[in-house]
Amino acid sequence: MGDITRISLAAAQDQLIDLIRRAMAGETIEIISDGQETVRLTPVLPEAKSSGKRIPGRFPELAAIADEIAKPLPDDEIDLWYK
Repeated sequence: MGDITRISLAAAQDQLIDLIRRAMAGETIEIISDGQETVRLTPVLPEAKSSGKRIPGRFPELAAIADEIAKPLPDDEIDLWYK
């Protein structure tokens, strides 16, 4: 994903139409409330709209996998699975 524009909820209320147009043009907009991201406006890709098919890898930041997942389990934990 490219640059992300962050804007407060209060400011977004006054600019919603403009923010939607910007998102439709490809910009990613994050709306922040109480210091935390609450909403993300992103464009819907035309191929996703028309085909209805999933696009693998489209949102890699949502599917982050910790490095620990690839490490082997300790023997004592493996033993618990086979009791």
